[in-house]
Amino acid sequence: MSNYLIDTHTFIWMLNGNQELIGASAIAALLDSESVLLLSQASIWEMAIKLSTGKLRFAVPLHVLIETQTAALGVSVLPISTSALCALESLPLHHRDPFDRLLAIQALHHQLIFLSRDTVFDSYGVQRQW
Repeated sequence: MSNYLIDTHTFIWMLNGNQELIGASAIAALLDSESVLLLSQASIWEMAIKLSTGKLRFAVPLHVLIETQTAALGVSVLPISTSALCALESLPLHHRDPFDRLLAIQALHHQLIFLSRDTVFDSYGVQRQW
């Protein structure tokens, strides 16, 4: 059994039925009934901002989507801990996107395999699967 953190784009593609955009190894992890799948509160925050600026659209409100789809997909929400936030202070500045930095520190802090196509996470030492 492995524990996975789902990147925001991966979750959006799952929701929108764009599984063909997701790497085969990531799909295998998402479909494995033994996998523990986590979605960060940071991803929910990021989606909320994208929705409010018109960069993302869903047919239903975000709170409904999160409640129904996390349950349907067997995904739990990973809270943002104070210790993870404080650990950001020592994270190298390989990337300036605050959401990506928070996802990287959560993956490292909780020893999670990160389901993301974004190779910038490799420079942080995050175990990434795609």
